[in-house]
Amino acid sequence: MLRKFIIGRFSQQEQQHQAGAVADPPPAPAAAAPAAPAAPVARDATPIESPQLESSFDNSFPEADGEDTTPKPAPERKPAAAAPAKPAPAAKPAAGAKPAAAPPAADPYALPKEVAESKDLKQVREFAYGQNKRAKALEAEKAALQIKFDEISAAVPKTQAERDALAKKVTDYQKQVESYEERTRLLDFKQSDKYKNEFEKPYVEAFTKAVEGLGQCQLHYTDKETGEVVTRAGTQTDLVYLMNLPEAKQEEEIAKHFPNNRGYVTKLVDKANERRQAAITEEANYKEKWKTIEADNATRRATESTQIVEAWNAVNKDLTEKNPAFAPRDGDAEGNKLLETDLKVADMFFTDARAKLSVKDRVILDATMRQRYAAHNRLVRDVAAKDATIAELNATIAELRGSTPSGAGKPVSPEAGAVTESEGAESAFDKKF
Repeated sequence: MLRKFIIGRFSQQEQQHQAGAVADPPPAPAAAAPAAPAAPVARDATPIESPQLESSFDNSFPEADGEDTTPKPAPERKPAAAAPAKPAPAAKPAAGAKPAAAPPAADPYALPKEVAESKDLKQVREFAYGQNKRAKALEAEKAALQIKFDEISAAVPKTQAERDALAKKVTDYQKQVESYEERTRLLDFKQSDKYKNEFEKPYVEAFTKAVEGLGQCQLHYTDKETGEVVTRAGTQTDLVYLMNLPEAKQEEEIAKHFPNNRGYVTKLVDKANERRQAAITEEANYKEKWKTIEADNATRRATESTQIVEAWNAVNKDLTEKNPAFAPRDGDAEGNKLLETDLKVADMFFTDARAKLSVKDRVILDATMRQRYAAHNRLVRDVAAKDATIAELNATIAELRGSTPSGAGKPVSPEAGAVTESEGAESAFDKKF
Protein backbone atom coordinates (compact mmCIF):
# COMPACT_ATOMS: atom_id res chain seq x y z
CA MET A 1 0.00 0.00 0.00
CA LEU A 2 2.81 2.42 0.92
CA ARG A 3 4.73 1.65 -2.30
CA LYS A 4 1.66 2.36 -4.46
CA PHE A 5 1.05 5.61 -2.63
CA ILE A 6 4.65 6.82 -3.21
CA ILE A 7 4.67 5.76 -6.88
CA GLY A 8 1.46 7.74 -7.37
CA ARG A 9 3.12 10.79 -5.83
CA PHE A 10 6.06 10.49 -8.20
CA SER A 11 3.78 10.18 -11.22
CA GLN A 12 1.72 13.19 -10.16
CA GLN A 13 4.85 15.36 -9.84
CA GLU A 14 6.08 14.24 -13.23
CA GLN A 15 2.80 15.08 -14.92
CA GLN A 16 2.76 18.57 -13.40
CA HIS A 17 6.27 19.45 -14.63
CA GLN A 18 5.75 17.99 -18.08
CA ALA A 19 2.59 20.09 -18.54
CA GLY A 20 4.42 23.23 -17.35
CA ALA A 21 1.91 23.86 -14.65
CA VAL A 22 2.90 26.58 -12.21
CA ALA A 23 0.97 27.58 -9.13
CA ASP A 24 -0.55 31.03 -9.16
CA PRO A 25 1.66 33.54 -7.33
CA PRO A 26 0.22 35.19 -4.24
CA PRO A 27 -1.40 38.64 -4.77
CA ALA A 28 1.03 41.55 -4.52
CA PRO A 29 0.46 44.04 -1.71
CA ALA A 30 -1.18 47.37 -2.61
CA ALA A 31 1.28 50.20 -3.41
CA ALA A 32 1.01 53.93 -4.04
CA ALA A 33 2.29 53.75 -7.62
CA PRO A 34 2.43 50.52 -9.62
CA ALA A 35 5.92 49.58 -10.74
CA ALA A 36 6.77 48.63 -14.29
CA PRO A 37 6.25 44.97 -14.99
CA ALA A 38 9.36 42.84 -15.06
CA ALA A 39 10.39 41.09 -18.23
CA PRO A 40 8.87 37.67 -18.46
CA VAL A 41 11.25 34.77 -17.81
CA ALA A 42 10.93 31.86 -20.20
CA ARG A 43 10.27 28.53 -18.43
CA ASP A 44 12.50 25.66 -19.38
CA ALA A 45 10.48 23.51 -21.70
CA THR A 46 12.59 20.43 -20.91
CA PRO A 47 10.52 18.17 -18.69
CA ILE A 48 12.07 17.15 -15.36
CA GLU A 49 12.80 13.47 -15.25
CA SER A 50 11.13 11.62 -12.41
CA PRO A 51 13.33 9.18 -10.43
CA GLN A 52 13.33 5.67 -11.85
CA LEU A 53 11.42 3.24 -9.62
CA GLU A 54 13.45 0.03 -9.41
CA SER A 55 12.44 -3.24 -7.82
CA SER A 56 14.82 -2.75 -4.90
CA PHE A 57 13.29 -0.96 -1.96
CA ASP A 58 16.59 0.67 -0.98
CA ASN A 59 17.21 1.99 -4.52
CA SER A 60 13.70 3.40 -4.81
CA PHE A 61 13.93 5.29 -1.51
CA PRO A 62 17.35 6.89 -0.78
CA GLU A 63 18.53 8.01 2.63
CA ALA A 64 16.17 10.40 4.35
CA ASP A 65 18.93 12.87 5.16
CA GLY A 66 20.08 13.10 1.51
CA GLU A 67 19.37 16.07 -0.72
CA ASP A 68 15.78 16.23 -1.94
CA THR A 69 15.83 17.09 -5.66
CA THR A 70 12.13 16.47 -6.23
CA PRO A 71 10.30 19.71 -7.23
CA LYS A 72 7.59 20.87 -4.89
CA PRO A 73 4.53 23.03 -5.62
CA ALA A 74 4.60 26.64 -4.52
CA PRO A 75 3.69 27.08 -0.87
CA GLU A 76 0.17 28.18 -0.14
CA ARG A 77 -0.59 31.18 2.04
CA LYS A 78 -1.81 30.01 5.39
CA PRO A 79 -4.27 32.02 7.46
CA ALA A 80 -3.17 33.27 10.84
CA ALA A 81 -3.51 30.65 13.48
CA ALA A 82 -6.34 31.26 15.88
CA ALA A 83 -5.79 31.11 19.60
CA PRO A 84 -6.39 27.60 20.86
CA ALA A 85 -9.66 27.17 22.66
CA LYS A 86 -9.59 25.94 26.21
CA PRO A 87 -10.82 22.38 26.48
CA ALA A 88 -14.07 21.89 28.27
CA PRO A 89 -13.79 20.22 31.67
CA ALA A 90 -14.35 16.50 31.51
CA ALA A 91 -17.71 15.38 32.75
CA LYS A 92 -17.67 13.44 35.96
CA PRO A 93 -18.94 9.87 35.64
CA ALA A 94 -22.26 9.10 37.25
CA ALA A 95 -22.25 7.29 40.56
CA GLY A 96 -21.96 3.56 40.10
CA ALA A 97 -21.03 3.86 36.42
CA LYS A 98 -18.20 1.65 35.16
CA PRO A 99 -15.08 3.44 33.90
CA ALA A 100 -14.65 3.47 30.14
CA ALA A 101 -12.37 0.81 28.71
CA ALA A 102 -8.88 1.91 27.74
CA PRO A 103 -8.41 2.48 24.00
CA PRO A 104 -6.51 -0.27 22.16
CA ALA A 105 -2.76 0.20 21.76
CA ALA A 106 -1.71 1.82 18.48
CA ASP A 107 -0.14 -0.42 15.84
CA PRO A 108 3.52 0.72 15.48
CA TYR A 109 3.59 -0.57 11.90
CA ALA A 110 0.38 1.07 10.66
CA LEU A 111 0.63 3.93 8.18
CA PRO A 112 0.03 7.17 10.12
CA LYS A 113 -2.76 9.37 8.89
CA GLU A 114 -0.52 12.44 8.54
CA VAL A 115 1.83 10.47 6.29
CA ALA A 116 -0.97 9.02 4.18
CA GLU A 117 -2.44 12.50 3.60
CA SER A 118 0.90 14.29 3.31
CA LYS A 119 1.91 16.08 0.09
CA ASP A 120 5.55 16.24 1.23
CA LEU A 121 7.40 13.44 -0.54
CA LYS A 122 10.39 13.72 1.81
CA GLN A 123 8.19 13.00 4.80
CA VAL A 124 6.77 9.95 3.07
CA ARG A 125 10.25 8.75 2.11
CA GLU A 126 11.52 9.18 5.69
CA PHE A 127 8.66 7.08 7.01
CA ALA A 128 9.25 4.41 4.37
CA TYR A 129 12.97 4.30 5.13
CA GLY A 130 12.32 3.93 8.87
CA GLN A 131 9.85 1.12 8.27
CA ASN A 132 12.35 -0.61 6.01
CA LYS A 133 15.09 -0.47 8.67
CA ARG A 134 12.68 -1.80 11.30
CA ALA A 135 11.65 -4.66 9.03
CA LYS A 136 15.28 -5.62 8.37
CA ALA A 137 16.04 -5.62 12.10
CA LEU A 138 13.06 -7.87 12.79
CA GLU A 139 14.08 -10.22 10.00
CA ALA A 140 17.60 -10.48 11.44
CA GLU A 141 16.23 -11.16 14.92
CA LYS A 142 13.87 -13.78 13.54
CA ALA A 143 16.73 -15.51 11.70
CA ALA A 144 18.87 -15.57 14.85
CA LEU A 145 16.03 -17.02 16.92
CA GLN A 146 15.36 -19.63 14.25
CA ILE A 147 19.01 -20.71 14.37
CA LYS A 148 18.87 -21.09 18.15
CA PHE A 149 15.59 -23.00 17.91
CA ASP A 150 17.07 -25.37 15.32
CA GLU A 151 20.15 -25.96 17.49
CA ILE A 152 18.05 -26.76 20.55
CA SER A 153 15.69 -28.98 18.55
CA ALA A 154 18.61 -30.89 17.07
CA ALA A 155 20.18 -31.40 20.51
CA VAL A 156 17.06 -32.94 22.06
CA PRO A 157 17.07 -36.76 21.66
CA LYS A 158 13.92 -37.93 19.93
CA THR A 159 14.25 -41.72 20.05
CA GLN A 160 15.15 -44.20 22.76
CA ALA A 161 18.38 -45.04 20.93
CA GLU A 162 19.39 -41.38 20.95
CA ARG A 163 18.56 -41.10 24.65
CA ASP A 164 20.63 -44.20 25.40
CA ALA A 165 23.52 -42.76 23.39
CA LEU A 166 23.26 -39.51 25.33
CA ALA A 167 23.25 -41.38 28.65
CA LYS A 168 26.37 -43.30 27.58
CA LYS A 169 28.05 -40.06 26.59
CA VAL A 170 27.27 -38.58 30.00
CA THR A 171 28.74 -41.67 31.68
CA ASP A 172 31.88 -41.39 29.57
CA TYR A 173 32.22 -37.73 30.49
CA GLN A 174 31.90 -38.64 34.15
CA LYS A 175 34.72 -41.15 33.79
CA GLN A 176 36.84 -38.52 32.08
CA VAL A 177 36.19 -36.09 34.91
CA GLU A 178 37.28 -38.71 37.45
CA SER A 179 40.41 -39.39 35.39
CA TYR A 180 41.19 -35.67 35.24
CA GLU A 181 40.71 -35.40 38.99
CA GLU A 182 43.19 -38.24 39.53
CA ARG A 183 45.69 -36.59 37.19
CA THR A 184 45.26 -33.32 39.07
CA ARG A 185 45.99 -34.99 42.39
CA LEU A 186 49.05 -36.66 40.88
CA LEU A 187 50.18 -33.36 39.39
CA ASP A 188 49.78 -31.70 42.76
CA PHE A 189 51.90 -34.47 44.28
CA LYS A 190 54.62 -33.99 41.67
CA GLN A 191 54.70 -30.29 42.47
CA SER A 192 55.43 -30.98 46.15
CA ASP A 193 58.90 -30.30 47.56
CA LYS A 194 59.24 -33.88 48.77
CA TYR A 195 58.78 -35.35 45.29
CA LYS A 196 60.99 -32.77 43.63
CA ASN A 197 63.88 -33.09 46.10
CA GLU A 198 63.77 -36.84 46.82
CA PHE A 199 62.82 -38.28 43.42
CA GLU A 200 62.73 -35.83 40.53
CA LYS A 201 66.05 -34.10 41.25
CA PRO A 202 68.11 -37.33 41.70
CA TYR A 203 66.67 -38.77 38.47
CA VAL A 204 67.44 -35.60 36.48
CA GLU A 205 71.01 -35.56 37.85
CA ALA A 206 71.58 -39.24 37.01
CA PHE A 207 70.11 -38.84 33.52
CA THR A 208 72.21 -35.75 32.79
CA LYS A 209 75.38 -37.49 34.02
CA ALA A 210 74.58 -40.50 31.82
CA VAL A 211 74.12 -38.31 28.74
CA GLU A 212 77.45 -36.58 29.39
CA GLY A 213 79.23 -39.89 30.00
CA LEU A 214 77.72 -41.49 26.90
CA GLY A 215 78.95 -38.54 24.85
CA GLN A 216 82.51 -39.42 25.82
CA CYS A 217 82.14 -43.00 24.58
CA GLN A 218 82.40 -44.26 21.00
CA LEU A 219 79.34 -45.96 19.57
CA HIS A 220 80.04 -48.55 16.84
CA TYR A 221 77.47 -49.39 14.15
CA THR A 222 77.45 -50.72 10.57
CA ASP A 223 76.49 -48.39 7.75
CA LYS A 224 73.63 -49.98 5.79
CA GLU A 225 74.75 -48.53 2.46
CA THR A 226 78.49 -49.15 2.58
CA GLY A 227 78.60 -52.02 5.10
CA GLU A 228 81.48 -50.36 6.87
CA VAL A 229 81.72 -49.99 10.66
CA VAL A 230 81.28 -46.37 11.66
CA THR A 231 81.92 -44.79 15.05
CA ARG A 232 80.43 -41.71 16.64
CA ALA A 233 79.82 -40.25 20.12
CA GLY A 234 76.83 -41.50 22.10
CA THR A 235 73.78 -39.21 22.37
CA GLN A 236 70.75 -38.69 24.56
CA THR A 237 68.64 -40.62 22.04
CA ASP A 238 70.95 -43.62 22.47
CA LEU A 239 70.56 -43.42 26.24
CA VAL A 240 66.74 -43.33 26.09
CA TYR A 241 66.80 -46.30 23.69
CA LEU A 242 68.98 -48.37 26.01
CA MET A 243 66.98 -47.43 29.14
CA ASN A 244 63.72 -48.70 27.63
CA LEU A 245 65.10 -52.11 26.54
CA PRO A 246 64.57 -55.30 28.55
CA GLU A 247 67.59 -56.25 30.66
CA ALA A 248 68.88 -59.06 28.39
CA LYS A 249 68.42 -57.02 25.22
CA GLN A 250 70.03 -54.02 26.89
CA GLU A 251 73.22 -55.97 27.73
CA GLU A 252 73.35 -57.30 24.17
CA GLU A 253 73.05 -53.84 22.61
CA ILE A 254 75.64 -52.28 24.94
CA ALA A 255 78.14 -55.05 24.13
CA LYS A 256 77.48 -54.63 20.41
CA HIS A 257 77.65 -50.85 20.13
CA PHE A 258 79.99 -49.94 23.03
CA PRO A 259 82.55 -52.77 22.99
CA ASN A 260 85.28 -50.54 24.43
CA ASN A 261 83.16 -49.01 27.24
CA ARG A 262 80.76 -51.81 28.03
CA GLY A 263 80.99 -51.68 31.85
CA TYR A 264 80.99 -47.89 32.07
CA VAL A 265 77.92 -47.49 29.81
CA THR A 266 76.08 -50.24 31.70
CA LYS A 267 76.73 -48.44 34.98
CA LEU A 268 75.42 -45.12 33.58
CA VAL A 269 72.28 -46.71 32.18
CA ASP A 270 71.57 -48.68 35.34
CA LYS A 271 71.98 -45.59 37.55
CA ALA A 272 69.57 -43.54 35.43
CA ASN A 273 67.08 -46.41 35.38
CA GLU A 274 67.37 -46.83 39.13
CA ARG A 275 66.50 -43.17 39.78
CA ARG A 276 63.68 -43.26 37.27
CA GLN A 277 62.23 -46.41 38.80
CA ALA A 278 62.34 -44.83 42.25
CA ALA A 279 60.24 -41.92 41.02
CA ILE A 280 57.78 -44.27 39.27
CA THR A 281 57.49 -46.40 42.41
CA GLU A 282 56.80 -43.35 44.53
CA GLU A 283 54.03 -42.28 42.14
CA ALA A 284 52.50 -45.75 42.34
CA ASN A 285 52.73 -45.72 46.13
CA TYR A 286 51.04 -42.32 46.22
CA LYS A 287 48.20 -43.60 44.01
CA GLU A 288 47.69 -46.59 46.29
CA LYS A 289 47.84 -44.35 49.31
CA TRP A 290 45.26 -42.03 47.77
CA LYS A 291 42.97 -44.96 46.99
CA THR A 292 43.22 -46.01 50.61
CA ILE A 293 42.43 -42.47 51.73
CA GLU A 294 39.44 -42.34 49.39
CA ALA A 295 38.17 -45.69 50.65
CA ASP A 296 38.55 -44.55 54.25
CA ASN A 297 36.73 -41.32 53.49
CA ALA A 298 33.91 -43.21 51.79
CA THR A 299 33.60 -45.53 54.79
CA ARG A 300 33.64 -42.58 57.16
CA ARG A 301 30.96 -40.76 55.17
CA ALA A 302 28.78 -43.87 55.10
CA THR A 303 29.18 -44.31 58.87
CA GLU A 304 28.39 -40.66 59.52
CA SER A 305 25.35 -40.89 57.27
CA THR A 306 24.07 -43.92 59.19
CA GLN A 307 24.68 -42.18 62.49
CA ILE A 308 22.86 -39.07 61.30
CA VAL A 309 19.82 -41.08 60.18
CA GLU A 310 19.70 -43.00 63.47
CA ALA A 311 20.04 -39.83 65.53
CA TRP A 312 17.42 -38.08 63.37
CA ASN A 313 14.87 -40.84 63.92
CA ALA A 314 15.62 -41.05 67.65
CA VAL A 315 15.29 -37.30 68.24
CA ASN A 316 12.06 -37.04 66.24
CA LYS A 317 10.59 -39.99 68.14
CA ASP A 318 11.53 -38.44 71.47
CA LEU A 319 9.98 -35.11 70.52
CA THR A 320 6.68 -36.64 69.41
CA GLU A 321 6.47 -38.68 72.63
CA LYS A 322 7.11 -35.67 74.85
CA ASN A 323 4.85 -33.31 72.89
CA PRO A 324 1.68 -34.90 71.48
CA ALA A 325 1.18 -31.84 69.26
CA PHE A 326 4.02 -33.12 67.07
CA ALA A 327 2.30 -36.48 66.45
CA PRO A 328 -0.96 -37.41 64.67
CA ARG A 329 -4.08 -37.61 66.83
CA ASP A 330 -6.83 -40.20 66.73
CA GLY A 331 -10.09 -38.82 65.42
CA ASP A 332 -8.55 -35.58 64.11
CA ALA A 333 -8.41 -36.13 60.35
CA GLU A 334 -8.27 -32.42 59.53
CA GLY A 335 -5.46 -31.74 62.02
CA ASN A 336 -3.50 -34.77 60.83
CA LYS A 337 -3.76 -33.56 57.25
CA LEU A 338 -2.39 -30.15 58.21
CA LEU A 339 0.45 -31.80 60.12
CA GLU A 340 1.33 -34.01 57.16
CA THR A 341 1.38 -31.04 54.76
CA ASP A 342 3.60 -28.92 57.01
CA LEU A 343 6.00 -31.82 57.56
CA LYS A 344 6.46 -32.15 53.80
CA VAL A 345 7.26 -28.45 53.55
CA ALA A 346 9.72 -28.64 56.45
CA ASP A 347 11.42 -31.75 55.00
CA MET A 348 12.33 -29.75 51.90
CA PHE A 349 15.19 -28.26 53.92
CA PHE A 350 16.80 -31.69 54.28
CA THR A 351 16.38 -33.05 50.74
CA ASP A 352 17.21 -32.02 47.19
CA ALA A 353 13.69 -30.62 46.76
CA ARG A 354 14.72 -27.18 48.04
CA ALA A 355 17.54 -26.89 45.49
CA LYS A 356 15.06 -27.55 42.68
CA LEU A 357 12.89 -24.58 43.66
CA SER A 358 13.18 -21.24 41.93
CA VAL A 359 14.98 -18.42 43.73
CA LYS A 360 11.67 -16.74 44.57
CA ASP A 361 10.15 -19.94 45.99
CA ARG A 362 13.27 -20.63 48.07
CA VAL A 363 13.07 -17.15 49.57
CA ILE A 364 9.37 -17.64 50.38
CA LEU A 365 10.08 -21.02 51.97
CA ASP A 366 12.97 -19.71 54.07
CA ALA A 367 11.07 -16.64 55.26
CA THR A 368 7.98 -18.70 56.14
CA MET A 369 9.97 -21.23 58.16
CA ARG A 370 11.87 -18.44 59.91
CA GLN A 371 8.71 -16.66 61.02
CA ARG A 372 6.98 -19.86 62.13
CA TYR A 373 9.96 -21.01 64.17
CA ALA A 374 10.40 -17.57 65.75
CA ALA A 375 6.73 -17.40 66.84
CA HIS A 376 6.56 -20.99 68.14
CA ASN A 377 7.56 -20.42 71.80
CA ARG A 378 5.30 -17.41 72.14
CA LEU A 379 2.35 -19.36 70.76
CA VAL A 380 3.11 -22.20 73.17
CA ARG A 381 3.08 -19.71 76.05
CA ASP A 382 -0.24 -18.20 74.91
CA VAL A 383 -1.87 -21.60 74.51
CA ALA A 384 -0.64 -22.67 77.96
CA ALA A 385 -2.09 -19.48 79.50
CA LYS A 386 -5.43 -20.08 77.81
CA ASP A 387 -5.44 -23.70 78.96
CA ALA A 388 -4.85 -22.55 82.55
CA THR A 389 -7.73 -20.05 82.29
CA ILE A 390 -10.03 -22.71 80.88
CA ALA A 391 -9.08 -25.11 83.67
CA GLU A 392 -9.80 -22.43 86.29
CA LEU A 393 -13.19 -21.67 84.79
CA ASN A 394 -14.08 -25.36 84.63
CA ALA A 395 -13.20 -25.72 88.32
CA THR A 396 -15.44 -22.76 89.19
CA ILE A 397 -18.29 -24.25 87.17
CA ALA A 398 -17.93 -27.60 88.90
CA GLU A 399 -17.90 -25.90 92.29
CA LEU A 400 -21.06 -23.96 91.48
CA ARG A 401 -22.84 -27.06 90.29
CA GLY A 402 -22.05 -28.96 93.50
CA SER A 403 -23.13 -26.17 95.91
CA THR A 404 -26.61 -25.82 97.53
CA PRO A 405 -28.28 -22.38 97.29
CA SER A 406 -29.59 -20.69 100.49
CA GLY A 407 -33.24 -21.54 101.45
CA ALA A 408 -33.10 -24.94 99.81
CA GLY A 409 -35.84 -27.31 101.00
CA LYS A 410 -38.25 -24.54 102.07
CA PRO A 411 -41.73 -24.85 100.53
CA VAL A 412 -42.67 -22.14 98.10
CA SER A 413 -45.84 -20.21 98.90
CA PRO A 414 -48.47 -21.26 96.36
CA GLU A 415 -49.97 -17.82 96.42
CA ALA A 416 -46.70 -16.26 95.36
CA GLY A 417 -47.19 -17.69 91.86
CA ALA A 418 -43.85 -16.32 90.59
CA VAL A 419 -40.27 -17.48 90.45
CA THR A 420 -37.82 -15.51 92.55
CA GLU A 421 -34.83 -13.79 90.98
CA SER A 422 -32.34 -16.28 92.49
CA GLU A 423 -34.37 -19.26 91.28
CA GLY A 424 -34.59 -17.78 87.77
CA ALA A 425 -30.84 -17.30 87.62
CA GLU A 426 -30.20 -20.87 88.88
CA SER A 427 -32.54 -22.33 86.23
CA ALA A 428 -30.80 -20.36 83.48
CA PHE A 429 -27.40 -21.58 84.72
CA ASP A 430 -28.56 -25.22 84.69
CA LYS A 431 -29.90 -24.89 81.14
CA LYS A 432 -26.68 -23.32 79.84
CA PHE A 433 -24.30 -25.82 81.47
